[in-house]
Amino acid sequence: MEKFIFRTKLKAMGINSAYMVGRKGTGKDKQGMYKNPKYKKYQANLRREIAIAFGNRNKFKGTVDVWIFHSYKTAHRRDCDGPLKGILDCLNKLVIEDDDQIRDIHIRIKRKTEDGIKIKVVSVDENVS
Repeated sequence: MEKFIFRTKLKAMGINSAYMVGRKGTGKDKQGMYKNPKYKKYQANLRREIAIAFGNRNKFKGTVDVWIFHSYKTAHRRDCDGPLKGILDCLNKLVIEDDDQIRDIHIRIKRKTEDGIKIKVVSVDENVS
């Protein structure tokens, strides 16, 4: 069984902070939704850290299970699944070929003394259901 475990002190950002509505540029054709620059930076940093940790290993082939643990140092309540899409997007084409390989996703959120994300990807024996 192949596995990859990754940890970072980056604070997970939820999908609710990913997109903004308004004008980007001038003219009516520029009005609509666009990705928040802070969210773009967060995804670029997360993807870079994952790439460094994963190294030159081959991407997972076949079915995988994914565990995502994210922690926050604030008392503010967070959506458990908010960061999911952004984190999975960072795994695509880097650790896995596509998120359609994922059989099960396990998510846990916890209040701790520091922000952070832990990701665990495990290959699955497809003959076991």
